[in-house]
Amino acid sequence: MGSQVYQQPYGQQQNPYGAPGASGSTMGMDQNVAAGLSYIGIFVTGLIFLSCWRSRNRFVRFHAMQSILFSAAYIVLAIFISIVTFVLPFMWFLGSLLYLGVFVTWIILLVNAFSGQIL
Repeated sequence: MGSQVYQQPYGQQQNPYGAPGASGSTMGMDQNVAAGLSYIGIFVTGLIFLSCWRSRNRFVRFHAMQSILFSAAYIVLAIFISIVTFVLPFMWFLGSLLYLGVFVTWIILLVNAFSGQIL
């Protein structure tokens, strides 16, 4: 009744420690999951997945770069809208439209990344 030790199935080679797995990632996750998760944190997760999947998978790199650029555009537009609404307070609805548009676009990008599509 000793402890059981996991053995690699017969005929399959074990990858060395730190080598990419079957999905091409050192993180051990599917490319759709990695692409979708790159949108979760503003631009930080995009940078993380871009650095981890740098030369391995074009799909993940695309979504990581798109999340970084989307975040940068959102930040620039948010600063611009806040300046405009500070100068012209009756334009408060621009901020609401911006946030609604960003949220809808973010959901579309998430769905496309998790489903394996490129927008």
